[in-house]
Formats: sequence, structure tokens, C-alpha cells
Amino acid sequence: FTAYALGTAVALAMVIFLIFRVTTMIRRLQQPWIESAVMRTAGVVTLVFGAWSLYMDLG
Repeated sequence: FTAYALGTAVALAMVIFLIFRVTTMIRRLQQPWIESAVMRTAGVVTLVFGAWSLYMDLG
């Protein structure tokens, strides 16, 4: 039982720590330039994928 209890405690501590780290990261991402950077990156990825698909289809 002791091994099970310690394993559960360690797993729970890891989950709590990860939740803390994610919420800290989300707070940092609330900068005005983040949204435009994400949207531009998504646009570039879409263009690259479209060009690659066209190249593979025509090539």
C-alpha cells in the first residue's frame, strides 16, 4: 500500500505542477503581439502546405 500511496502522491504532485506551469505560460501569452504572430504563422503554414500539395499534385 505504501508504494501505491507514494506513486499516487508523486503523480498528483506532477499534475498540479504541470497545471501551475501551463497557467503561468498562458498568463505570459496575453501580450498584444502574440495573437497576430500566431495568425501569421498559421497563414504561412497554410501557404506552405498548399504550395507543397500543388507541387506534389502537378509534379
